[in-house]
Amino acid sequence: REEDFIQKSYYILRHMSHYRANGFSSELFASCLTQCLDLRKIPYDLIVTTPANLTKPENIIFRTEPEWMVRVKGKYIFNATVFSNPYDFKEEFLNTPAYIISLGKNPTATPVTLPASTPDENVTTNTITATIDSSGRNMNIVLQKAIVGLSKQFYNIQGLVYTTALDDDHRSYGGEDDVRAGMKGTYLESYEDKLRERKKEDKTRKLEYMKKALEEDFDNIGSYTEFTLNSDGRTWRKQELNYTNKFDLTDMVKSAGSNLLVSVPALIGEQLFVSQDQRKREVDAFMSFPRSLRNIINFTIPDGYKVVGINNLNMNIDNEVGTFGVLASVEGNKLNILVKKVYKKTIIKKEEWPKLLEMLDAAFNFSQKKVLLKKI
Repeated sequence: REEDFIQKSYYILRHMSHYRANGFSSELFASCLTQCLDLRKIPYDLIVTTPANLTKPENIIFRTEPEWMVRVKGKYIFNATVFSNPYDFKEEFLNTPAYIISLGKNPTATPVTLPASTPDENVTTNTITATIDSSGRNMNIVLQKAIVGLSKQFYNIQGLVYTTALDDDHRSYGGEDDVRAGMKGTYLESYEDKLRERKKEDKTRKLEYMKKALEEDFDNIGSYTEFTLNSDGRTWRKQELNYTNKFDLTDMVKSAGSNLLVSVPALIGEQLFVSQDQRKREVDAFMSFPRSLRNIINFTIPDGYKVVGINNLNMNIDNEVGTFGVLASVEGNKLNILVKKVYKKTIIKKEEWPKLLEMLDAAFNFSQKKVLLKKI
């Protein structure tokens, strides 16, 4: 099928670029891809633009400034990265001016505007299972992250470093193992031995790396015990980056007589505190791209306790630039909290800054709350 041909062509070129010292330029990638499409007579548009953070297309001076891409069946294909899939967009080209180029004796350049993005296309979902450990002060955490869209760029390296994700890259296009191709006898045995040793070392390095990475959200990590890569997000059928962390957080429970105060809201991670001198802006704020963050918290209520005052957790801040909403409920011995945070715009006008502050303040204040567990 044409769609399968496009996908496999893309992944083969991605693979070739990955094993090339400096990768492919966008010009070379577009040239190779269009030649593949010509083989099957699949129609396409050749498009040129520049990153929004560099210059405008009409102001191009140097040959390295243009970004070339191919539009097939109304969808855009950029120069591949080691993490990307066909039709993945790039942040710096959202809603930017570009030109459709026709070559030949009478070349033309037709203006076009590249598409924008929405928060529902760029989603990070954190599913958190939390229990109080036997000491009664700490929490055992299972955190599963599922990321789609442009939000994957924040987590690709975190999720895939020190894993085997890139070792079997050929499988993304149904090819054979070109690394082991031609290896026989002692050469193959030596390679396999070194690979096993590397994987063993990487498992230890991964745990150390993930603990340090998670400290950006949690400054009270006691130990990090397990990482599982569920999906590397680099294949057409599984484009979601998905991985699971197991760790424990210290000093999450305070005693209040016979009752407990538990920092369940803090499980959404560190939230931005906007200081007084940052509460006024003279220029617009750049938010990268519209995106959504969802935290699904499932906290096990210990035996002999009940949750009091969960309605105090619920809130919903929703305006033109952002959303922060919390919905808490109790089912059996589970406290379930759904937290939604949405950045609706790429550019926040300075006049809109107070509305974003309203959302950011709500998120920070929620993260500082405690849940009261009353002794039954």
